[in-house]
Amino acid sequence: MRFSGGHDYYDTALGLGRDETLFFERSPQEKALVIEHKVSGFASLPPKALDFPGPRSWQRASAFVKNGLLYGYLPLVVYFGGKRYAGVKMVAVKEAERYSSSVEEQVFWEVDALKDHLDALGAKLFDDRHKLSSRISLNANNLDAFFDTAVTKAETDWMIDNRVSIAIFRSNLTWDVLSTRGPKDEWIINSDGLDKLKFAKALDPFQAFQNLSQWVGGVLSGEGRPMVKIADEKVILGKHGFDKKSFKHRD
Repeated sequence: MRFSGGHDYYDTALGLGRDETLFFERSPQEKALVIEHKVSGFASLPPKALDFPGPRSWQRASAFVKNGLLYGYLPLVVYFGGKRYAGVKMVAVKEAERYSSSVEEQVFWEVDALKDHLDALGAKLFDDRHKLSSRISLNANNLDAFFDTAVTKAETDWMIDNRVSIAIFRSNLTWDVLSTRGPKDEWIINSDGLDKLKFAKALDPFQAFQNLSQWVGGVLSGEGRPMVKIADEKVILGKHGFDKKSFKHRD
């Protein structure tokens, strides 16, 4: 498989051999197509924070302090090769210098690894069994479900129709995943940048390259289904009649 642009961690698998007839139009993240969540085909809006107990029993906090460090967490959602992957990024900064560069960063693509990390810090997630608010966040009651990799048929159909091979969620409320935060909840389509999210912990380079090749060369091409420019904005606009204002390209 050949790529039109960008660079990512799974490109290293190119040295193991490739099918030159397969072509994936990938864009550098800063030039990739960006789609608002509300007009995407993804079923639910991903959570935007982790909730920890606050000073009072009914209060919650999105970060906590341990040994002079402030720990903050950002949920991650990536659709890659037709499958859904969920993770959580941790960023720790000095409590007294909250706007300084991070002291430590980790990304967890397995729920057990995240739980072990929180246990090691003595951190407990907020118990939201009574559902006292509609806040979109992760807590003790929905964490396992968030890491469920199930993809609905409607989501799969939408990705096939619109030639979506990679989609990275970017929240409008928390620090950005890849670049400057947007004003809306968005999906970055068919871009590079997974190396920055330590996605190799979810799929090693060979697995990622194989899965992407099978999706592009098998599912997306299909019998009698010609390959098209999968990052072409006109495909999405024309097939679904979306308003152009719902789509944008990064400058």
